Amino acid sequence: MFPTAPARDFVLTEPAPKLETPFPDLAFVRAHFGFSADLGPAHGTFTAVYCEGTGTWKLWTLSTQLEGIHGLQQAVGDQRPYGRHNDVMPYDSRREMEAAMEGEQPDLLVVGAGHNGLVVAALARSYGLNPLVVDREERVGDNWRKRYS
Repeated sequence: MFPTAPARDFVLTEPAPKLETPFPDLAFVRAHFGFSADLGPAHGTFTAVYCEGTGTWKLWTLSTQLEGIHGLQQAVGDQRPYGRHNDVMPYDSRREMEAAMEGEQPDLLVVGAGHNGLVVAALARSYGLNPLVVDREERVGDNWRKRYS
């Protein structure tokens, strides 16, 4: 079982909640909100549908997204490190050394080197974390490369 992640300080955000009635017997509300979690600031959206038979509103969809992590600065914009155009170590050698992870431990384990796994790993790196990505396939991208072969 996953640990709970307490959320608090909920506020409605722009755009304002909107009531939509595309058909006489269908009504729903879409709204955006912000909130705080133990890990960091977040936002979300929801859609609630009116159930005419019971006269109640029911949650239809709910989506949330963590916007940052308390205590970690994401390296984006001006905070992003500059490239190593004139590095003494060639890029392939540096990538081989990073992949070996000799003398260091990963901060995060990402299972799956598909699109989502690679995005999670890149985002973790932008926060200064050291992710370890594992996949059942031999090479990155093999899950798509072999999909249609």
